[in-house]
Amino acid sequence: MKMMILTKRISYLVLFCSIFGCVGKSDHQLNTLSENKQPRENETKLLPTTVSNTTVSDAEIVKLLGEQFKFLGSLEKEVFKIILDDKVFFANQFEVLSYGADRFLNAKSGVLNGYDCQKIDLQILRGSQRTIHFVNNCAKSPRIIAELYFETQNNNTYKIRFISSEWVSLIGYSAQLSSQDRVCTIVGVGKQVDRFFCENTKLTTNSNRADVSLNEINLKKYEYDRHKKNEIEIEGGIYKDLIEIKKISLQVPSAGSVKYSEKKLKIKDDFEKLQKTLLGESRHEENDGQKNDKNNEQKNSQTTKDIENSNGPEEKPNESGEGRSEEPPTYER
Repeated sequence: MKMMILTKRISYLVLFCSIFGCVGKSDHQLNTLSENKQPRENETKLLPTTVSNTTVSDAEIVKLLGEQFKFLGSLEKEVFKIILDDKVFFANQFEVLSYGADRFLNAKSGVLNGYDCQKIDLQILRGSQRTIHFVNNCAKSPRIIAELYFETQNNNTYKIRFISSEWVSLIGYSAQLSSQDRVCTIVGVGKQVDRFFCENTKLTTNSNRADVSLNEINLKKYEYDRHKKNEIEIEGGIYKDLIEIKKISLQVPSAGSVKYSEKKLKIKDDFEKLQKTLLGESRHEENDGQKNDKNNEQKNSQTTKDIENSNGPEEKPNESGEGRSEEPPTYER
C-alpha cells in the first residue's frame, strides 16, 4: 500500500516538473536574460529636458556633472586670480555650465556675475553617444553655447566644446577674435575630477570685458591631474595687439608653495622699426631742406651784393643832366 502511494507521488512530481520545470537555470541562461533586460546601445531617443519627465539615470548624470563643474569653476577662478592679480572676477565658463545643471535639476543657484544670460538650459540627446547641449534661452532664437559628449559607455570620460562666438561677455572681444573653440577633456570618478586638460583657453586681461583692446591671456598648456606631484600645470603667454609680450608659467603642487613666473620678451616689432625708419628719413629730409634753404638764402644775398658792387655807387642826377647819358662823355682839347 505504501509502495503504491509513493509511486503515485513520484509520478505526480515527474508530471509537475515536466510542465513547470524543476531544473535550475544555467549561468549562460541567466546572463542571456540579464542582457535582454538592458537597453540596446544603438537605440536613439530624444529625452525631455525637464527633471519630472527625465529618467533617473539622466538626472544622476547631470547631478554628477554639476558637482564636477563646480570644482572646475572654483579651480579656474583661483588660477586666473593668480595670473591677473584680481580679487574681483567674473563668472567663468565652467560656472555657467554648473548653473545650467542646477537649473536643469530645479536646484537653488546664485546669479551669474558678468554673464549676459541667466537662462541656461540643457538638451540631452541619447544615441550611440550621449550628448548634452547647453543652450542660451535669453535670445528670441535659442543658441547652443557649449556641447558635451561622452567618449566611453561608463560616462567617466567626456569632452566639452565651448563655442567662442557665444562667450564674448566673459572672455572678451579680444579672445573671441580667434576662430578656434575651447575644447576640454575631463575624466571623472564619481563626483571628483580625476584629471582634465584644455586647449585654446583664452581670456581678455581688460577689466571691462567689452573693451575691444587686444589684450589677452592664451594658455597653451592647461592640465590638472590629482595623481601627479604638480596637480596643476599651466604654460602660456600674455599678448598685446596679437604679439606675445610675456611668457607665463604656473605650477600648483599637491603639497608646498605655488610657483608662478612671468618673463618679459624682447619684442621685435617690424612695423615699429619701419615707422622709426620712415620718421628718421623724413626728419633727415626736413633738416636737409632747411640747410638747403639757408644755403640758398646765403647764395641769393651774396649774388645781390655782387651785383651792387659791380654796378658801383649810384650817382645822383644833377640839374645839368649829368649822369643820365648812357654814352661816355666827350671832351674838347
